[in-house]
Amino acid sequence: MIQARFQFVESSVQVKYATEKVEAMRYGRGSPSVLAAIDGRLQEELAQLDQWVQSIVAANEPSVLPEDKASTLEFLAQQ
Repeated sequence: MIQARFQFVESSVQVKYATEKVEAMRYGRGSPSVLAAIDGRLQEELAQLDQWVQSIVAANEPSVLPEDKASTLEFLAQQ
């Protein structure tokens, strides 16, 4: 269920950045460097989401969590 929610968030993020690229091109700001910057931000955000999913998957394994994983889960719960 959590992975499905993250997939939805990932799709929403992709739509957000695609819309940003379309708007940039529509208003004449769609230079290759601007579009590359948008793509870069998209990749950063997707990588962060993937890291969060991996943290949740690791936390789901029966073991004692290191402090950094526990604090990541607390952060995600607030998000």
